[in-house]
Amino acid sequence: MLAAGFFTLPPEASPQPSGMMRLLNTDTLQLSSFFGAELPPYVTLSHTWGSDEVLFADIQEGTARNKSGFRKVRGCCRKAAADDFAWVWIDTCCIDKSSSAELSEAINSMYQWYKASVICYVYLEDISTAGTHTMPRISPFVGWTKSRWFTRGWTLQELIAPPILEFYSEEWVEIGTKASLSEQVSNITGVPIPILRGEDPSTCTIAHRMSWASKRQTTREEDIAYCLLGIFGVNMPMLYGEGSKAFKRLQEEILKQNEDYTLFAWSLRYDCSPLLTGILASSPADFSKSVPMNLQKPMPADYIGKLDELRVKRDRLNDESEREEITNLIEKIKRLTVKMAEDPVPLFPYEISYEKNYDKLTSIDQLSLTKNNWTRKFPASLAPMRDPPQQTSRGLRISLPVKVSKDNSSPSMAWLYCFLEERPVCIFIDQPKSSANLYGRQNSSWLVTVAPDQLEEFQVTEIYMHPSGVMKSSIVDYAEPEQVWGRIKLVHEDHSDSTAALLSVYPPQHWNLDEIFYNGQPRIFGALLFECTFENSLLYFAVVIGQHNGAPWCEAYSRGTNHENDDSFGSTRLLEDLVAEVSHRESFADFSDRSTVSTRNAVSFSAALRQRPSPNNTTTLYTLHTSTNSINTLN
Repeated sequence: MLAAGFFTLPPEASPQPSGMMRLLNTDTLQLSSFFGAELPPYVTLSHTWGSDEVLFADIQEGTARNKSGFRKVRGCCRKAAADDFAWVWIDTCCIDKSSSAELSEAINSMYQWYKASVICYVYLEDISTAGTHTMPRISPFVGWTKSRWFTRGWTLQELIAPPILEFYSEEWVEIGTKASLSEQVSNITGVPIPILRGEDPSTCTIAHRMSWASKRQTTREEDIAYCLLGIFGVNMPMLYGEGSKAFKRLQEEILKQNEDYTLFAWSLRYDCSPLLTGILASSPADFSKSVPMNLQKPMPADYIGKLDELRVKRDRLNDESEREEITNLIEKIKRLTVKMAEDPVPLFPYEISYEKNYDKLTSIDQLSLTKNNWTRKFPASLAPMRDPPQQTSRGLRISLPVKVSKDNSSPSMAWLYCFLEERPVCIFIDQPKSSANLYGRQNSSWLVTVAPDQLEEFQVTEIYMHPSGVMKSSIVDYAEPEQVWGRIKLVHEDHSDSTAALLSVYPPQHWNLDEIFYNGQPRIFGALLFECTFENSLLYFAVVIGQHNGAPWCEAYSRGTNHENDDSFGSTRLLEDLVAEVSHRESFADFSDRSTVSTRNAVSFSAALRQRPSPNNTTTLYTLHTSTNSINTLN
């Protein structure tokens, strides 16, 4: 217990693995069971699974030689025997995965099993050294760093835990060791060289350790949490079928043992404003060090909702003083936005972290502060309270230094008791209208830092944080979307004697050629304006795209002809007015994925949203088909 109030369980010594462990005899290829102190010296195999691996039942039934994976098992045993080891442990065949109890115990013990092995062989089955010489001291082999082994979730603990780790090619030719290749391995994996050379991972912050897994993948969704148990020194039961809840449980277990608030120093890989999210990350990918460059720097209006949403709220109010208050707020945001664009001097006392340098992130508990030197460095009022974070039915109860926004021109901030290059790291927080006690993260795509002297304006406050997932906005009530990242691609079809061309899009910064990327905000994504040539007239049609209850919709509108618009006609302004008009609707429930509008010139304009196969698990793809037709032709 630090005098400042933080609590961290001391790291345990590395005992001999307890419980039952099966080992494979390198000579007979038979399995034997050992308990605790009975364990003989053994080596482990780290590899990536194929489609025809040798399983526990294959060893028991004598059918192992019929599997294509037997070549790998036999090669491992031969190598171990040549190194004078009688026993090996291989995850494919040394665990009876038909027993859920045994599988759960094995997964919780696996880190210690790798750590207790004398040597771990890394078999890079997709790397061939045929035709190269076999001097491994300087690693002459090219391309070994491209192996699939470096992308898998389970191999992270297999990299870190063993004291000695040796890399081998498909032909069982040595490429090098973890020690001799530490610089290259560190560059690939993000794991610091001292950790690769035996330093305890607990010397790194929670966020830093999470970042090592940010680019790794597992076949089963739950395994991205289970494969990290040993790295964080926690145990928890396996519940296959729980999906993303497994990673949430992992974070809750980490908090029970380590009050390191860098666990909350993550950011989404897409723009989710103005939605509020929970304080816990959805996956290790949220700890990726880089911020996508397509994310725009938040402007003041983003922090409290879009300006048109404020106008909608104002127009619904009857009280004149409340209407005037929102009008003044809108004007203030406009002034701040203009000043931010023109003035290179920051308007706000915070900076956005475009690169999350987790290796430079320091948590308070790493500073080993006593009560006396805490008050020398920080305001005494910011000392942590005694009670650690606790998961409750109301949310995650936690005490954090909070700076409350006084005029809504900037968001409220909470300090995470950590520093990035000596600057305190904060997150934006806000409360939805529907709850006076529950907070959520705002602008979860960003972490921000503040000047140290700004901490004087923070006050330790006990709050309840939404644990994970999307909340409702504090400005306009939103339905929770099913997807938070998607793409709509434009496809236009011409029919009859009319010709249509895309004239303008809104907002222009969200469109990339013929595509719009949306982030799941359940109101309006954007709008398009088409100019159609028909006989001697120019006809204008628009399509507004949005979302309701997780499903995108499109609505077509006729915007008149060139004869009905004066010389001041502006396509961008027309779309802005249309979006503002549609925003006034109370509900979008009657909008759908098909829409048609006709003009008195006997021309119809149709829009259709069609879902297409998704390019990956995180992106939903729709195509927007628009077409113009002569009504006479249709008849």
